Amino acid sequence: MLDLREANELGKANWTLEYTATEFFGVNSISGVSVDKVVKQLQDADPACNLSTAACPNNNVLQKFSLYNSVSYNTAYCDRVCQVNHVCAVREVEYDKYKECINGVTTLLPKTVWVFVCSLLVLGLSLL
Repeated sequence: MLDLREANELGKANWTLEYTATEFFGVNSISGVSVDKVVKQLQDADPACNLSTAACPNNNVLQKFSLYNSVSYNTAYCDRVCQVNHVCAVREVEYDKYKECINGVTTLLPKTVWVFVCSLLVLGLSLL
């Protein structure tokens, strides 16, 4: 991370490490499986949960993710809208899918749950 104001005042850049993703998220690597674990933590967070209690570990992850995602620029509390934006941005690479996610066409349920629900619907319709 670079404090631009400080760099301009000193006339040199003093880069510092903001965080290490593997340590912060408690994963061994940044693999697909690891990213899926992080997305689950972000999805399961409850922005209404009080950060001062130990009962909200996923909300703590969400707040730090939001802060680090903005390179510590945006210090605002990450509410439900913010949470949906982050989760959709991580889950959906294609812009149209991202917009669908944001607009609620898809939910924050894991995709495996959607496959299960859709299978039940197809099965139910085939029984009619």
